[in-house]
Amino acid sequence: MYTRHVLRFTFALALIATLLSWAGGAVRGDAPVPNANPRPLTTSDGVPVLLKVEAPRPDGNRAALRLRPLAAGSDHACAILADDRVICWGENNWGQLGVSGMTSVPFPVFVQGLRGTPVNLAAGEEHTCAILTDGRVQCWGGNASGQLGNGTTSWTPHPAPVFVSGLAGKAIDLTAGSWHTCALLADGHVQCWGANITGQLGNGTTTDRSRPVTVDLPGPATWITAGCNHTCALLADGRMYCWGWNSRGQLGVSGIDQSDTPVQVTAVSGRGETIEAGCNHTCAAYRDPQGTPRLSCWGWDGLLQMPAAGSRNVTVLLMRAGMGHTCILTADHSLLCWGWNRYGQLGDGTTVSRHEPAPVLGMSRDVFYMATSAGAEHTCAVLDDGRGFCWGSNRWGQLGNGSLTLSPVPRRVFDLGAVRDVSAGNNFTCAVATNGSLWCWGQRFNTSLMDDTSAPTRLASPASGVVDVATGESHSCVLMADGGLRCWGDNRYGQLGDGSTTLSTTPVAVQHLGGQAKAVRVGKDFSCALLTNGTVTCWGHNNRGQLGVGSHEDHHLPVAVTALGPAKSIGVGARHACAVLTNGSVYCWGANTFGQIGDGSTQERTSPVRVNLPAPARSVTAGDDHTCALLQNGQVWCWGTNGQGQLGHPSVGWESDRPVQVQNLGGAATALDAGGYTTCAVVGGGVRCWGWNAYGQVGDGTYWTRTLPTAAFEP
Repeated sequence: MYTRHVLRFTFALALIATLLSWAGGAVRGDAPVPNANPRPLTTSDGVPVLLKVEAPRPDGNRAALRLRPLAAGSDHACAILADDRVICWGENNWGQLGVSGMTSVPFPVFVQGLRGTPVNLAAGEEHTCAILTDGRVQCWGGNASGQLGNGTTSWTPHPAPVFVSGLAGKAIDLTAGSWHTCALLADGHVQCWGANITGQLGNGTTTDRSRPVTVDLPGPATWITAGCNHTCALLADGRMYCWGWNSRGQLGVSGIDQSDTPVQVTAVSGRGETIEAGCNHTCAAYRDPQGTPRLSCWGWDGLLQMPAAGSRNVTVLLMRAGMGHTCILTADHSLLCWGWNRYGQLGDGTTVSRHEPAPVLGMSRDVFYMATSAGAEHTCAVLDDGRGFCWGSNRWGQLGNGSLTLSPVPRRVFDLGAVRDVSAGNNFTCAVATNGSLWCWGQRFNTSLMDDTSAPTRLASPASGVVDVATGESHSCVLMADGGLRCWGDNRYGQLGDGSTTLSTTPVAVQHLGGQAKAVRVGKDFSCALLTNGTVTCWGHNNRGQLGVGSHEDHHLPVAVTALGPAKSIGVGARHACAVLTNGSVYCWGANTFGQIGDGSTQERTSPVRVNLPAPARSVTAGDDHTCALLQNGQVWCWGTNGQGQLGHPSVGWESDRPVQVQNLGGAATALDAGGYTTCAVVGGGVRCWGWNAYGQVGDGTYWTRTLPTAAFEP
């Protein structure tokens, strides 16, 4: 599938796709690839994403409340779905969403590489961590201070989850500050790792640690929480201890600027029930010596973090604190917030900061869980039925609703439902849901989309439904269930196939196909279709012979490719096209500047010529100026330009006008796709990619060009 700049975000290969990418199309092979993660979750016609909800819902039981299915970092958020997969959305400059190649994502994408079932999440400034059912912890994202806990530090993004090494036992709870992380172990010990400049690791030093160190507490802990640069714990006997930065009194003691060992909170008197650290303030729910339930806060009040009435008579089940705001879930499951509200993070429908706790609009009596974080300007909640809501700042898409607009009222995080196919063009992407609906999002470009939008928009489609989609530089086409084709966007060369050169912002029917189409592919400014009888037809621009009709004349209606037997698969590049015939032979035609036709020359071909391959082919795919074939024996052979290593054969040089076998594939491939200057294959259930990687499209957690297949996803 042609893409002008970059292969679609790599995981789209096996429809393991995030559906947001820089270019590409759907995976092509003998059979459909199961729709697996990751796929994006965003606005649909009423199908909400369901988040992890444990039954029974939380009450006063601290163990139940340690379940954290939702975590909000500074400008990102993550959640555990009902099916135990993890999604993240928002800022991604350090890979904290668990995907590479994107600086921010305004709707959720699936995290890849978790090696077990997640039960708990924590999100910091630039990193995210998860506890698995076996008590191990995996982290991903920024690691400049060692906050991933794997014994290393790095100034490069690390979107692939790594195991925390050196935990002294099974983790049952997790919390993250700006650049440090702490885990509560099953035996009550607390271990921390990462940044330690203010003593927030609690091990008696101010030295950063890339592996867990034990906090010297006077008894077993039952609850932990981290602020920007301080940490607190609730002990089993109700005492509360804090350590780290104390410039604003956030440790609950006076007379010190910081402490690298735990100090007992003296700001309140009583038995603690829960404690929560904001960036520079701390709040606690406790029972005073008379047994009356109380809520108190201490530390910085510059953003109205302290409740107006001071210590309040209220029973708190759950509490979360952000940079300047705090929210509580009360015994009747009401959700109240107070403090800084510049971005609407209180959820009361205004942007007015307040000392007095106020109800979050629409969140009465049915909240199961909520999440804010130190440094955060947004808040999220999960309802009893599993629906997720977020509100507040949205500059990086951290609300997960597909937009970048702040919201002072809760907005739902939604789901497209199961996705059948995905294709991405120059700066936009389209997806087909299993119900036949068509969704597109991205940059308006010659009206290939009707408007710029970061949220998927449903396009009107006939009642028969959409089964396949293909996108090019500035136009798109869909295959309908009734065998018809519809295209929209730029049409200056007749690439919409309706007999005109008039652009269209709505899908128009491709003429003269008789409802016999079974596949469609789109190039830079031309289109091709495979019919049920094996005929290949093309239309649009023909300046390089890419229509395969023996001439350079543009055609505004489909014309059959000449001298070509019945085909079973087609692939389209920027200005060339190829087909696999039913006997497994491969033929190509069109532009050949880099040898992408594969006939041993660089001569342009206006009619199909055969490519000499060592075995019958199963499918063919094309990038901008290179082509690859998946053989029936599982080998992959490529030809054309190799300037970015997209042929997977580093000894070839800059280009090859004959097929060369991809090296170090690691097994038999079952699916293959190419786009731009990158190629990917499904091998053994995993994904291996090679070629240009400037935007992380190889998916290996780096931005280095790869001349040999590299693991992007392992099953």
